[in-house]
Amino acid sequence: MVGITLFSIFEVQTKTNEMDRIKLVVFKGHTLGYILPELPTSVQVLHASILKGAPCNDLYPSSKQINSTDEIKLATEQDFHSFRVSFQGYDKLTEIYEYDNSSTIHEGVEV
Repeated sequence: MVGITLFSIFEVQTKTNEMDRIKLVVFKGHTLGYILPELPTSVQVLHASILKGAPCNDLYPSSKQINSTDEIKLATEQDFHSFRVSFQGYDKLTEIYEYDNSSTIHEGVEV
């Protein structure tokens, strides 16, 4: 394959600095998503919950625009559990993902 360069995950990790990490966030309390460094004004949606207040028309968008009045916080492992999204993988790649690791879950108990 001429002209194609393949990178291993380890090469990507070493080239990524703290400012370039993908932020895992909770948007307005009802949507779990992530913010890419190259798109800092947009949240990419992992899961939106109408039970937590997401409007019905917001259930399947691929992204949401961020404005200055939007409430956004770094997601925790508990947030992933609450939104029923697997946290496995995100926790192993801390060089790539930024999240709030102040509360972690071990065997179903918050520590």
